[in-house]
Amino acid sequence: KEITAGSYLGYCKEILWPSFHNVDILDLTCACWQPKDAKVWNQSIAESWWAAYVEMNRTFFVHLVQMVGDDDIVWVHDYHLMLLPRMLSARDLYYNEDWLGEGDTLKKQQTPKQAQIIFFLHIPFPTSQIFRSLTHGSELLNGIVGAHVVGFHAFDHARHFLNACKRLMGLSHQTVPGGLTGIKYHGRTVTVVVRHVSIEPDHVSGRLHEIKTAEDNESFDINTSFYTTALKQHKVVFAGVDTCQRLSGIALKLLAFERFLWEYEHWRHKVALVQVGLVEEKRPADENRTSSEINTLVSRINDAFPGSVYYKEVSSKFLSLIHRLKLWLNADVLVDCSIREGLNLAPFEYIYIRQQNPGLVLASEFSATASLLNGALRLNPVDLV
Repeated sequence: KEITAGSYLGYCKEILWPSFHNVDILDLTCACWQPKDAKVWNQSIAESWWAAYVEMNRTFFVHLVQMVGDDDIVWVHDYHLMLLPRMLSARDLYYNEDWLGEGDTLKKQQTPKQAQIIFFLHIPFPTSQIFRSLTHGSELLNGIVGAHVVGFHAFDHARHFLNACKRLMGLSHQTVPGGLTGIKYHGRTVTVVVRHVSIEPDHVSGRLHEIKTAEDNESFDINTSFYTTALKQHKVVFAGVDTCQRLSGIALKLLAFERFLWEYEHWRHKVALVQVGLVEEKRPADENRTSSEINTLVSRINDAFPGSVYYKEVSSKFLSLIHRLKLWLNADVLVDCSIREGLNLAPFEYIYIRQQNPGLVLASEFSATASLLNGALRLNPVDLV
């Protein structure tokens, strides 16, 4: 439990997650989501979190190295395991008695030959200026380039990674056969690719068919009760499903919607904003502060313009697919106001299921979504003046 708390809730969620979303250490210590008594940087806690992070990666290494065979492919996902590729690719350096915990029986002669290692990052990679503020940034980069292939969702993320490799490690990139980008590292080429994930069309179509069949047969009701009034009044529905954290931009979305209602009087009784906030309980200080701020804004807007905002919090990392699809079918506009974000697949679901009745996607220019969906209208969520 201590390793999990220190590595995941500590180093991953309190240091890596904000840093990789371009919030540097100085800004982090005085971030608005921090409790007032915690706005002092504590290096000793950060070092204990780092030690737990190393231990977590070591644990994966000790177990994986016994299972990986010749020419196997190991696919390492996300920022939680950035040290693992290097450990696996240079196992003779990392194999020693200090790495073996109680109960580990790994023998050196059991270690397999070189496997092909892929590392994929699912969140943004920060600018090199932000990345170098991490005390152990060089170790993290060394861990990543231990892979044979490094993948990102968006070109900007890959570009920032290449810049960090150049400025922190002196590694230049070049075009390799096939038109790909590679980094020369210890006599081998690390290929850097941009490959974003997508939705699963067959699965989405199947669930969409269930919704339509259920509505035709009245066999079950998908809970839309918290915004039913907006539907009955035939309002134009703006919708969003976002994590209840500051960088998701829900508060900015509410402020923009409030300004719209004040400035365009003839729309006040014709539009509604339906917003779901996902409370993951992984960044509790941030989530609690953001939730309080959102609920205050919702109350303020509804006091001035009754029935304009329908907000609901769900204690989960995801809203179930069937509930998301039902919301997308009812929404005329999907709104993303994220301040920092990787790849959000909600707009892709929205577009896919509304091919017969197209809607509109408003995408933050700070998200990977905006760079992939050329047909979306790009917005600056902080432009509220």
